Amino acid sequence: MSTEKKLTRGLPEISPLFCGHRKSISKNGTDREQNRKHSINGTGDEAPPSFVCASMIPFSTQFRPPDVVGLMEHLTTTFDQIFYVTVAPSQSRYEALAQVMFLPAWSEVSSRSDMYLQTINERFVFGYMSATAFQSIIHPALMVQAARGLQLLKKSLVLVDQSSAEVSQHHQDRLHLLDHCVLVVEADANNLTEAYEWLRVSAPEHPGSLYSLLLVGRGAGALWEFIYERFHEMATRFLDRELGFLGWIENGATNVYSDFLLAEAQGRAQHATKRKLFDALSRSFTTNDHVRNCQAIT
Repeated sequence: MSTEKKLTRGLPEISPLFCGHRKSISKNGTDREQNRKHSINGTGDEAPPSFVCASMIPFSTQFRPPDVVGLMEHLTTTFDQIFYVTVAPSQSRYEALAQVMFLPAWSEVSSRSDMYLQTINERFVFGYMSATAFQSIIHPALMVQAARGLQLLKKSLVLVDQSSAEVSQHHQDRLHLLDHCVLVVEADANNLTEAYEWLRVSAPEHPGSLYSLLLVGRGAGALWEFIYERFHEMATRFLDRELGFLGWIENGATNVYSDFLLAEAQGRAQHATKRKLFDALSRSFTTNDHVRNCQAIT
C-alpha cells in the first residue's frame, strides 16, 4: 500500500486533506504561510531577534541525537551561537546525548542543583539544568512581570531538549519558555495523528508560541510537500492555527530553512521566562569552569 493511501486511511477525521492531487508549493510553505511570516518579521528594516528559544517536539523515534547535532550545524547559517539545554533528563537520555556530544559522565552532572554548561565548539554549548533550576525560571509569579529587552551582540538560539518519552508525559510547563514548538514527525499515519492531537491540546494553552513541522525518516525528502500542505490545511481549518515548515532529515541528509526560527513569540510569558533564562546562562558563563574560555554571549 502506498504511503499516501496509508495516510488517508490512518487519519479518518481529516482524510479529505490527504487525498487528491498534490500541488507544488515553495520550500517555505504556502502563500498564506509566507504572508504570516512577513507579518511577524515586519518589513525587513527592523533588527533581527537576538535570543530565540525553541524545542523539537519528537513524535518520531527516528529523530536521534546524531540528527540533533546535524540539525544544529545547519542552524549556524542563521545563528551565531546555539545552546542545547536539557532539563532534568533521564540517565538514558543524557547518556545518548553524551555519546555524540562528548559530555562528562552522568554522575558528574546529575547531582547538580544549578545549570551546568560545556562548550562543544565555538558555536555550540551544551547545558544541563536541574528541575529546581528550571522551576525557578518558569515560576508563575514571573509570568506577570514585563521583561526587559534582551540586548545581545550575537543572534543566539536556545534549543530545549525533549525526548519522545517526555512528550508523552506532557511537560507543558516547558512551553512557557518557547518561541517555537517544532513538531518532529515522520510519514506515518499514527505519528501524524499523535502530533495533531498534541497540537489540538497544547496550542490553545500557549497561543503566543509559533508552531512548525520537521519531517524525518523514510520518504521525508520526497513527501515533505505533500505532508506539510495537508497538515497545514488541517491545522488552519480545524484548529485555527498557522503552521510553518522547518525542513526535513533523511538518512543523514538535512534540508532546513533555519531563517524561519528568527521570528520571536509575542507573549508576555515567553518574554519573562526568556529574561530569566538569559540571566541564568550569563551567570553560568562567568562561574562555570567548563565554559571559562568560551566566548561570552553578551
